[in-house]
Amino acid sequence: MMGYGLEAGDLARGIELERLVTGDLGVRQANGLFRITGRKSRFVKPFGLRVSLDQIEDILREQGLSAAVTGSDSMIAIAVEGQPDIQKISNSLVEELQLPTSILDIVAVSNLPVLANGKTDYRSILREAEARSRAHQAAISDKGLLPLYAAAFPKKLVTDALSFVELGGDSLNYVLLAAEIEDRIGHLPDGWEEMPVRALDALVPARTDISAETSIRWVDSEIVLRALAICAVVANHASNWPVGGGVVALIVLVGFNLARFQFTRFVSGQFGRFVLRMATRILIPYYLLLCGYALFVKPVSMASWLLLSNYEGRFGSLLEPYWFIEAFFQSLLVMLVIGLPPPVRRFASVRPFGFGICLMAAAVASKILAAHFANSGHLLDRTPDELFVYLALGWCIHFARSPVQRAAMMAIAVCFGSMSLRWVDSSWWHIFGPAGRGTWVVLTAALLLYFRRFPLPNFARSIAVALSAASFTIYMIHILPITVLRFRIGLDIPIVTIVLAILVSYAVHVGIALCGRIWARGLVSREA
Repeated sequence: MMGYGLEAGDLARGIELERLVTGDLGVRQANGLFRITGRKSRFVKPFGLRVSLDQIEDILREQGLSAAVTGSDSMIAIAVEGQPDIQKISNSLVEELQLPTSILDIVAVSNLPVLANGKTDYRSILREAEARSRAHQAAISDKGLLPLYAAAFPKKLVTDALSFVELGGDSLNYVLLAAEIEDRIGHLPDGWEEMPVRALDALVPARTDISAETSIRWVDSEIVLRALAICAVVANHASNWPVGGGVVALIVLVGFNLARFQFTRFVSGQFGRFVLRMATRILIPYYLLLCGYALFVKPVSMASWLLLSNYEGRFGSLLEPYWFIEAFFQSLLVMLVIGLPPPVRRFASVRPFGFGICLMAAAVASKILAAHFANSGHLLDRTPDELFVYLALGWCIHFARSPVQRAAMMAIAVCFGSMSLRWVDSSWWHIFGPAGRGTWVVLTAALLLYFRRFPLPNFARSIAVALSAASFTIYMIHILPITVLRFRIGLDIPIVTIVLAILVSYAVHVGIALCGRIWARGLVSREA
């Protein structure tokens, strides 16, 4: 291993290398020899999944095909000699690799391109595939729904073959996109989140001013629930009105949307990536708030920094309302741990509704055990053992497809609600929390199960969409204007305090969104 010899004289120089980093990958065999299995550079990571390009070539070789495979983190380009069945190849690779069809660019060639040294010209294959992709995107970028998806997912390569779920959509970017699609199409198709963009484009009518045709529009019940729940949270903190329990609706929606948008990631073992993404989107603002509190008010306890303050209370503090952020993240970690064993994920993939029932039964059992042995009543039911049952309920509601399953979920929701409302005088029914939760549980279940969409006047629909889209920002910000108005200025008009708190929070949301768009445009300009 002397190194590279460029001329005859180099061979007389002797060994000049102690090691040569070739990027080859191999295995040591029983006889002590090494077998080269591929190259380190022959891996790509579409959607965060590590894919071996050599493995794809091996798969195609086993099918009797001569192919060259190259790619990037956003595309896998495949050139196949002869006249193969492109659709058959695509279907087999999608099934084998568990990747969306849209990431594959497969072409038939008479001969695989080679370099002057006889090696496969992978660069030219990838270059031509990227040129085809750019031409395709340019042809459709000025029409249809693709620009809406590109705006919702600014950091991803968006094509018209991808769906909302495949792009990694979640409840935080669902609301506005759903409203925009409904405005373009005139209605929100059932299961739209799993439909590719091109399928939704086919439903867009020639006229796009549908919203002007009627003063009544249909709206997703989840959007209305989220808007009502966040308004109830603000009202609960700004007044003495009996509107508590809105967070339970939010927890049910968490479970509902985990099943709706993250089921594939959960059963494939990729749920950890989703939890990490939620951590960056939710916990970073929370920690910034903690830093501001520590700088301008008083030191923050270690439990708060560790996301465990819901186990100590923080009662009477400006930070008290943020227990929900910690309980939410802790619940996601519980789901992550539950999904670690492969047999659990296999069971969930085959019987998602049955898995949800088991999840709910385990959550109820944990509530009973915690109530009798942990004595956490002083924490006001703000811990995952108290709330996880509602997350499981949301999961089951999404997968309740038959009339019997929906009726069973509604009956369970009424049972949970009655326990919270204390309709029966029993010593252990208190484990289902304050009375206000009962109404929210029943209302949320009824709307999600039987009234998935209902009509609203245009102005009311616009308000619901705006509040729902800004719900996270409203939750994070609203306590600050409430503190100033109610406790600093002494304003004792609840409705004024509530409205001003929501307006200030929404203004912050709009400002953050505007800054995000400006930053995204700058990033695109720099890349261009």
